[in-house]
Amino acid sequence: MKDRIFEIHVEPSFVEYLTTSRGSEDTRTEVVMVLPRPDDKVLLVTKSFYPESVYRLPSGGLKPGESLKEAFLREVREETGLRCEPVLTIETIVLRCHSIHDDVVDITSHIVLGTPTTENPHPEDSLEQISGFLEVNASELKRVAQQLQSLSGRLRSWGLFRAPAHLVVAEYLAEQRFAT
Repeated sequence: MKDRIFEIHVEPSFVEYLTTSRGSEDTRTEVVMVLPRPDDKVLLVTKSFYPESVYRLPSGGLKPGESLKEAFLREVREETGLRCEPVLTIETIVLRCHSIHDDVVDITSHIVLGTPTTENPHPEDSLEQISGFLEVNASELKRVAQQLQSLSGRLRSWGLFRAPAHLVVAEYLAEQRFAT
């Protein structure tokens, strides 16, 4: 399958953030975790520094030399504490971020479906600053994407960057049902 490319126009400071935030560990590759819950829903997270009512799919960067499966397992544990195994890669997308200064950075997002779980999530890594969880279905996930796309101020570029994975997962959920 060919990667789908999402062209995103962001602030120059966001391009700088993407190229420097992980320092020497920056692989420019991340895993977006789709964690099935009962009633054909998926788990979203919010962090203590997000605006009220802003949630998103959990995600995390791959470390150098780390496989996609290893990153998925590590990130799920850190952000949710759930015992969940990767099942399949729903899609791999490229987030091509352009700034007004013609700077461009590509981030590859592997959107990975995990095994269903009914456990209560609880973050294991306090540095993640996870402060809440929400379970949503496909139509609600589309609204989450729209909310991310409509953020303003300092979170505008971040919201535009995060929204595409939510749209991809909403498309997938609309076509599939999970066995829980």
